[in-house]
Amino acid sequence: MNGSDCLNLNSELWLYREDLSSRWYIMLVFAFLYLIIIAAGIIGNSCVILAITRNKSLQTVPNLFILSLSCSDIVVCCTSATITPITAFKKEWIFGEALCRIAPFIAGISLCFSTFTLTAISIDRYILIRFPMRKPITHYQAVGVIAIICAFAATITSPIMFKQKLGEFENFCGQYCTENWGANESQRKIYGAALMFLQLVIPLTIIIISYTAISLKIGQSMILKGAKKQKTDNWEMELSDQQRIAVKRRQRTNRMLIGMVVAFACSWIWSVTFNILRDYEYLPELIKTQEYIFGIATHCIAMTSTVWNPLLYAVLNLQLRAAFIDLMPHWLRRHLNLEGDNSSPLLNHPTMTITNKYGSTATKTVKATYINTSNGQPYVSTSLVGKVQPEAPSFKFNGSGRKKSAMMRILVQKRNAEEEEQLITKESPSPPEIQMDTLCAASIIPRRKSAQPRSTNEKVVLPRKASF
Repeated sequence: MNGSDCLNLNSELWLYREDLSSRWYIMLVFAFLYLIIIAAGIIGNSCVILAITRNKSLQTVPNLFILSLSCSDIVVCCTSATITPITAFKKEWIFGEALCRIAPFIAGISLCFSTFTLTAISIDRYILIRFPMRKPITHYQAVGVIAIICAFAATITSPIMFKQKLGEFENFCGQYCTENWGANESQRKIYGAALMFLQLVIPLTIIIISYTAISLKIGQSMILKGAKKQKTDNWEMELSDQQRIAVKRRQRTNRMLIGMVVAFACSWIWSVTFNILRDYEYLPELIKTQEYIFGIATHCIAMTSTVWNPLLYAVLNLQLRAAFIDLMPHWLRRHLNLEGDNSSPLLNHPTMTITNKYGSTATKTVKATYINTSNGQPYVSTSLVGKVQPEAPSFKFNGSGRKKSAMMRILVQKRNAEEEEQLITKESPSPPEIQMDTLCAASIIPRRKSAQPRSTNEKVVLPRKASF
């Protein structure tokens, strides 16, 4: 159609409906909001990807799911968060026929992939907490689950790609990308309702059930907090400070994961509800007259889901927070007074500074457990990464800043490693060799009442280590 003969949709909507989405100041406000969301989403999720890929200690199964979520969020920032607002304010499609089919398809996949991945995380956490003796899923199995989720998300959203059509409207300028279901519009309504149940209702129901069961299970373990000792025939059971820390760490991890779900649901529920009401023509009259402005507002809220996850990781996940600090340039850490913070992802392990007789020093990572001995003095059993030199005359522990207050109460300075080990072995019972990272999975630490040494064939079976 000749440009001089066609009508501009923006001008017509303002003329007959006073549509606010055609006003320049409204466009400016939303352009500013979208720019902040896109920049924060890309930078934050890129930091998550770099932190996990650069630190082997962070490459756990839950973090693999988090890594896939960050990749999905970056795709959303580059496609849906850019194409949708431009189209909504310009009121025509300028990106060609290929993107007319692909862009809505990618948006649908991203939403389904995120909800299904959050569901997989909740199920994995439930199995981990409820059945601690069961063999955990491996990294290869986690990658397989992610691939299955992606394939299933693509399958259920594929009708969108086939129903998107690029065409013109009589008397109006430009081309428009719309869903074309033919004469039978009831199919579109049925598909939209079914997709909502698969995307949101069913996954969120599973997530709520899983985290409720996890909270109840952790609440039962917290009852042990008040117990001092439990006795059996041959063992004394003692609840240590490290075990209380492990329970708190589980609670903190669950709070982070629940926060991810709540933030995602609160971000997307408005957009999904708006689209369903529009499909079934149940929108109130006020919203109908301003359909474009309400549509872009709910979409803008939905796009904030790409920003919340990195913020939650930085606030509630200590290891990811430390990895984020490592990614910062030196001048920025100094400006933010983060030089003294724990910038190592191995912040859960203290270090030992070893000084030999020649005055040279070396720092080793220590895995330690603290067990009370019969003479009332705390015993520090250490397992160094590397071999301690026997002539080392002095040792100094530098623990994590967040754990110092709990650790300093029982830390002792050691003048000679081998003499201390021999002295404790003679005067106290032989404690089982349990390392700090094992304590994260153990709910109770046993030690013998008798001073008789343990046989070589005797083993202490502990639950599997929880991944945080």
